[in-house]
Amino acid sequence: MGIAVADELLSAVIRLENRIQQQLQQEQARADTWLAGVRAEQEEHASQIRQELADEDERILAAAGQQDEQEAEALVACEKQYCRRLEQISDQVLLEVLRRQLLRILPGQVDDHQDVQS
Repeated sequence: MGIAVADELLSAVIRLENRIQQQLQQEQARADTWLAGVRAEQEEHASQIRQELADEDERILAAAGQQDEQEAEALVACEKQYCRRLEQISDQVLLEVLRRQLLRILPGQVDDHQDVQS
């Protein structure tokens, strides 16, 4: 084999290596582009999920606030009704309850007569 053939063969190998290198660079560029697209898509998806979670949190908090408000209103209504019932107790009944309590505390010392003579 002559030097010309060897030079030609070496030249062909170098051209092939250059073509392979270019193809590798092109494949790397395509892979980088694809990866950037996938990353952008995933970030967009994650952003949507974060927004959905924030919306759900807001909805849950609003519902809990509304439920707390309703429960507070119901409690106030019950307390008002209880107070109205207490207001309807006669003085005579209240005095009797007071007398019984005083008898428990101070047995034999309570004058249960309301008539005070001076």
